[in-house]
Amino acid sequence: MDLTHARVVCEACFLGVASEGLTPALNPSVQGVGIGNKLVHHIATEERALQVFVDRKRHERFLKPEHRIPAEIEGVPTDVVETGIFSIGRKFPPIYQRRVRPAPAGVSIGHYQVSAGTFGALVREGGDVYILSNNHVLANEGRAQEGDPILQPGKYDGGRVDRDTIAHLADSVTLEAEATNTVDAAIATPVVRDEVAPELLHIGRVRGEADPGSGVTAPGLQEEVVGGKGRELTGDQRGMRPVCRDKDPLPREEESDPLGRLLEESLGTQKGEKLLRSLGGAPRRGRGA
Repeated sequence: MDLTHARVVCEACFLGVASEGLTPALNPSVQGVGIGNKLVHHIATEERALQVFVDRKRHERFLKPEHRIPAEIEGVPTDVVETGIFSIGRKFPPIYQRRVRPAPAGVSIGHYQVSAGTFGALVREGGDVYILSNNHVLANEGRAQEGDPILQPGKYDGGRVDRDTIAHLADSVTLEAEATNTVDAAIATPVVRDEVAPELLHIGRVRGEADPGSGVTAPGLQEEVVGGKGRELTGDQRGMRPVCRDKDPLPREEESDPLGRLLEESLGTQKGEKLLRSLGGAPRRGRGA
């Protein structure tokens, strides 16, 4: 019993592979052939066989005579295995485009009617936890309704409402079409608290706070704070030496009040301060969070 020769014959007869002395033919149901142990009720036996992979098993009465798989080929028993249709799919997506649970900041997310955006951060107000991202990501530029499904991954990255809903829209800062908008933000309430993680993808958990001028940097970020000035980075700090150029000095804490006032007017004091902290600002003294 020559398994290798039998496989060559099988490839010529079912897959159209040219081989000397054989007439190539195609069987539309056959996806591939191989050599393996015969399966009985999905359990491998010790008997060696030619495995013929088909898109779907059908009773022989529903097959044309030329499409039926014989019990033996060149004296070797055959084993018909249903596999579905083989196809070359797209390259396996990077982690930030996949479904991740628990989901950290940095992965694909989006309102069910938009393409996809980025999970910005996990924020909290008292005992409530929210996903923070942009209005155009979570609230569809103001067209969404409170309670709308938020997908992870986003729709563009394969997210589906029936399978990948991770949160529901809670609130957003209104975008004005005829005005200069200084904030593009929205929050969503996780469906299951344990399905979101208080950390940044490839960076980890935020372990504290730092003042401008401390020289604290984070891998992958596009800016750093050094000596009270912002420096724009053209490279990734995880292994590439950045090329920097000085930018204007960062505003002092009290100079961030206009943004704080805008957020408070849009969402109310508590939610405004929560979003302000998430965007890198600080709440005004004497106000609760």
